Amino acid sequence: MGCIQSSEKKQANHRSLLLLGIDGAGSTTVLYQLVQHERVETIPTLAFNRETLAFEGMKYEIWDIGGNDKVRPLWTKYAREAHAIIYVVDATDKTRLPMAARELKLFIDDSENNHYPTSKNPLLIFANKQEMDGAKNVDEMREALGMDSLPFTNYKIVGCSAKTGDNLNDGLHWLTQQLKDPE
Repeated sequence: MGCIQSSEKKQANHRSLLLLGIDGAGSTTVLYQLVQHERVETIPTLAFNRETLAFEGMKYEIWDIGGNDKVRPLWTKYAREAHAIIYVVDATDKTRLPMAARELKLFIDDSENNHYPTSKNPLLIFANKQEMDGAKNVDEMREALGMDSLPFTNYKIVGCSAKTGDNLNDGLHWLTQQLKDPE
């Protein structure tokens, strides 16, 4: 019985994260900055990347799904197993920000319609590329993404830089606190 409890406790600390963002937002750079603690030159993700990460007593399986227009319709297929969503947005790309907002809403609507209630899971939004001039701050991102009109109540927007790693751990710390089982 002790082995079963130990196994159950171990499973309680495993979580699947779905990492999304439209192409060019930097989601793959975020992934490898979190996992390897360094910037890795990446190419656009055509399908997905999967990595594991140990962080604050949790073991995460992170699914980074490509953000090009051919792959985005598949995002919902990965939602069923996700315990939380990380959405990466390029905070400097004002022309594509409406697209990023629209794709987030579409993903949520599609997930809900397919009985994967993603709005009940924590949502971490990384407002990426804060090291660059003209990056929108957290309040501007909240408005630009239309967060007041989305069904999420448990979300956080964190300004970050995937290039330097700034604030990525802060966001993951918040997410970990949301996912830890109450003791």
